[in-house]
Formats: sequence, structure tokens, C-alpha cells
Amino acid sequence: LEAMACGTPVIASRVGGNTELIEDGVTGLLVSPGDEKELIKDIIFLVNNRKIAQSLADKAKEKVVRYYNWEKVFRKYLKLYYSLIGG
Repeated sequence: LEAMACGTPVIASRVGGNTELIEDGVTGLLVSPGDEKELIKDIIFLVNNRKIAQSLADKAKEKVVRYYNWEKVFRKYLKLYYSLIGG
């Protein structure tokens, strides 16, 4: 999430929350866990395709700004807390 917010192209393992946060080929690249060859291939791909890397980074940053800014996160937590205390 931090790299996405900074506008850095992201390559992450296809595990856990990564698959919910990163849309493969749109907001980053997902690789199979433990697949070093796939990781190397994607790193080389991004180095050799700067425009695509920048597009992934830009779309990822837009997603973070839209869905994960502090105000929205705060409001979600506040709503959760109120629901827990019956308010």
C-alpha cells in the first residue's frame, strides 16, 4: 500500500490481501509465491517498459487516494466502533 501511495510500480506475491489490493496488470503485477523466475521476468519487463510501469504506478496511486485516504479509513473505523457499541 505504501509503495502504491508513493507512485511506485508494485510487484507482489499472489497471496492474502495483495490479491484484493492489486489488480494484476492494472494497478501492479502479481506473481506466484516462490516463483523467482516469474518475479525476475516481471522486474525486467517493468525496467524495459517504462510507460507501462508508470501507468501501473499512476493507477495504483489513484486507487490509494480514492479508497484508502485517512479520512475514509477514519470514517470506516468510526462506523465500525459505533456499530460495536450499539450507537
